[in-house]
Amino acid sequence: MRLPVRLQRASALYEIQTVETDCAAGGTLGGTFALGLDTSASGGSSEMSGEISFAAAAEGDYLSVKRVLEAMKNVGPNGVVAVTRQVTNAAKGSYLWTVTFATRLGNIPQLTLRDSSLTGTGATVELATVRDQNLLGGTFRLEFGGYTTAALPHDATGGEVASALEALSTIDSVDVYRTGPTDQGGYNWTVTFTSDYNAGDVPQLVSSYDDLTGSGAAATVTTVRDGNQLSGTFNVSFSHPLGGDASAFRANATVPFDATSSAMKHALEAVGCGEVDVHRSGPDFERGYVWTVAFLEQEGDLPHVAVAFADAGSAGSAGDLYGVDAKARVVETRKGTVKEVQTITTYGGADMSVNASTKFFLRFRGQVTGVIEASPNASANPGDGCDATAREVQQIATATVDTFGAGGDDHVSRLLYFSLVYYTQDGAAQETSTVEANPLGGDCGAVASAIEGALEGLEALEEVTVGWSASVDDESCIW
Repeated sequence: MRLPVRLQRASALYEIQTVETDCAAGGTLGGTFALGLDTSASGGSSEMSGEISFAAAAEGDYLSVKRVLEAMKNVGPNGVVAVTRQVTNAAKGSYLWTVTFATRLGNIPQLTLRDSSLTGTGATVELATVRDQNLLGGTFRLEFGGYTTAALPHDATGGEVASALEALSTIDSVDVYRTGPTDQGGYNWTVTFTSDYNAGDVPQLVSSYDDLTGSGAAATVTTVRDGNQLSGTFNVSFSHPLGGDASAFRANATVPFDATSSAMKHALEAVGCGEVDVHRSGPDFERGYVWTVAFLEQEGDLPHVAVAFADAGSAGSAGDLYGVDAKARVVETRKGTVKEVQTITTYGGADMSVNASTKFFLRFRGQVTGVIEASPNASANPGDGCDATAREVQQIATATVDTFGAGGDDHVSRLLYFSLVYYTQDGAAQETSTVEANPLGGDCGAVASAIEGALEGLEALEEVTVGWSASVDDESCIW
């Protein structure tokens, strides 16, 4: 599995507001005023500042504009990054204060005038916002394996991101944990791939964020940790080589971590295990595999196949198996046994001959076979009584009558066709293709080959031999 982190961000832009005092021509400013800030709409509070002198310093002691604003509960210490003061009219004593708020306050409302005790004809306090705090908005999408999610809101919950990813055909299941927001309303989503369908070191998610709003808005993906997965090779060896001659086999064989069944079979037989059958299952979450090995040639309780990998400490005989805590091990699932062999012998009198009519049956653990002929071929072929491959022989013949007197002839017609039907043990009928009985004027050998091919074309028959004899006079055949 892989643990990517979805990081959404926007440029940090401070909110800037101005406070400007003025009065009518010929007037001179004096006195104080107070400001208000209402953040209750975003879960804050409505607060009023202390009195601010018409000529208050930008920063410095507790009477400065910065300190007075930071004394408000919804601004707080370090809530104001900087304040500058500019003289707009020295004769009137009017000033312009530029206030830069900390990004942690977010996009705050405009300051308001809550009280004015300014003196001077036509004294005023003008408030303005130069730049709002930069906040994220809009939507973004995530792509994995060529498939893209539906649009996700910039502040999507962990569950919303998980559902969108799991809706893709390339992802089975994920866990998503969200943290945030940042000062700009950005969030981090940690995505953990939790299914074997996305095992090991998966590709990184790709983000698209053309529909995110906010200056410098972006959605980026980084990988915190690659998923653990196996790679490399390991070695196999066997201390009990077939026949006992270790020199006839390789000392060890190297196999890849994901060796196919046939590759593992070849490696094990190369180190002296004899004929084996191998079945592979997997991969698991870390791309590990299990090979189940059945010994087909060696009998009895055999020693384990030995495996060696990079951190096994056996220099010169270990493979290079990679992955966190990568290992190879052998587990015996069933001990081998020695096959029991029993012999059945039939015998007769002094000459040891067995009568063709002799029959017997066998009993094993309460079950009885059918009747077995002791000498099935003895009557037809003396001396072949123990031939275990007695073959069925059947005969096909063509014949004709002399029709010369009626304008015909005395030869098997070249228009004669036939097909053969074979009935299986369960009664099903299988029919051959048609065979020409006399296509070449008495060439029974050619027809024998055609019959042989037609019969071997049946599913129930594998090997058929067809012999033949011919009658030259009427071009008839016996097969």
